[in-house]
Amino acid sequence: MKRLILSLSALFMSLGLMSQSVTITQPNGGQLLYGCQTYTIKWNCTGVSNYWDIAYSLDGGTIWSSVASNLNITNKQYDWTVPMINSSTVYVRVRDHNDTTKQDRSDNYITLQLPINITSPNGGEVWQGLSSQLITWTPVGTSGVFNISYSVNNGTSWTAIASNVAANNYTWSVPNNPSTTSLIQVKDATTACQLDVSNAVFEISPATGYSAHSSPLIPRQTGPP
Repeated sequence: MKRLILSLSALFMSLGLMSQSVTITQPNGGQLLYGCQTYTIKWNCTGVSNYWDIAYSLDGGTIWSSVASNLNITNKQYDWTVPMINSSTVYVRVRDHNDTTKQDRSDNYITLQLPINITSPNGGEVWQGLSSQLITWTPVGTSGVFNISYSVNNGTSWTAIASNVAANNYTWSVPNNPSTTSLIQVKDATTACQLDVSNAVFEISPATGYSAHSSPLIPRQTGPP
């Protein structure tokens, strides 16, 4: 009897494995991926239509965001451009578009990390025109070479500061271009979509002896001309 029970258990397990018609092989949990990198999602499958819906979840599977829909794929892989998001509770899901019962998701969480994180100026600073200030950032998963620019109109337009900076900081001679809506942008010189912008605006104040329009202040007369 014991042998019969063991045989039946093995049979049921075998049938369960056979019924799993889609199996993600990567990413299947534990991977650290960087925003904007290209990562190949791979899976094994049997008895499917080869039309696929691919999605990811940032909150452990409650809400799903589409990566591709009704896409004809026969080589069982898809090159995914990783979103520019920080999350440590990410799943990837692959589903047969024509039979949604045939699907699989990553067994464990994947972590997504922004490749560049500006640490200064990151909002609220007051930097005086014509002063020297240190722009700093933390890079991961990048080429290690960066282009830096600034905006005085909250990101509507950008002006170059420096190109091909092989470091994680840069000493900036702040222009005498006063603005209360200034931002810094640091961008990977090789992969342009890997970038970060100051989380909030900072202020460029007028240089000493200059007005808000970058003109020398006219001394106020204190006596007869």
